[in-house]
Amino acid sequence: MYELASQKHPELPGCVSLSFRGQGNAIPVHLHTVWCVSAITKGQRTITFSGREHLMEAGWVALIPPGLPHACSSAPGLPFEGMTLCLSSGVVAEAMGDEVPTGGGSCFYAPALHARLVRWRSQGFQTPGSFSLCDGMSGSVPVAGHPDAAKGQVLALLQDFFGASGLLSPAASFCQPLPPSVRAACEVLDAHPQEPLSLDELAERLRVSPYHLARTFSHRVGVPPHVYQTLARLRLARKRLEEGMSLAETALVCGFYDQSHLCLRFKHSMGVTPGQFQRSSL
Repeated sequence: MYELASQKHPELPGCVSLSFRGQGNAIPVHLHTVWCVSAITKGQRTITFSGREHLMEAGWVALIPPGLPHACSSAPGLPFEGMTLCLSSGVVAEAMGDEVPTGGGSCFYAPALHARLVRWRSQGFQTPGSFSLCDGMSGSVPVAGHPDAAKGQVLALLQDFFGASGLLSPAASFCQPLPPSVRAACEVLDAHPQEPLSLDELAERLRVSPYHLARTFSHRVGVPPHVYQTLARLRLARKRLEEGMSLAETALVCGFYDQSHLCLRFKHSMGVTPGQFQRSSL
């Protein structure tokens, strides 16, 4: 079981809150196009990225940048609840300026920041009960405010999160740029996720060895090219669903065989069906 619902901040563009809860659920490798700050409010959840597992529970927070492949899981039969604050790169850049790292993620124990994040989300997002899929989870209270005040709160919170995360260390390995062939492959797959592109065709387009591309890509990105392309298709599908496109048309324009194929991949990756996701987004 897994339930997910989203809510846009009423005064701060580029800021969306996700509430989730479930029991014994696992979400396979996926990635996001935004920065995600996550906290577990009940139970435990394991997040895996860069070849390491991180146990998340009360007091722990995770900072996941755009494009980082990661997976989430929990112990069978044990319930969990949590929240994720999704922030556009523009909001993060405004908070951190030139200090924003280019990749990598972090899980760290910071109970004071955990409490601030949960409290800010509760106070900063209006309309109690708007999380239709997660009834009773939001705990939101109406708060009147000014966009500048809301922005100031999230910018200060982000500065403290990045400062505590260790992601700003110039010696961190994630600051190393991707090899040109891997970066070019990501750009091709991101720009044309709907194209049926085999490894050999991708390698030929980039004028590199298929073996070298597959090995280097998997090592540096964390997933092989074909999995990365599926994730890119799912990101595009999420965008189209948020815009109100029908499931059948979304499947067609995003490169899935049909609507059933989209539903299968979407549920496997997101934990909810495309229809559930769309209803909670609109």
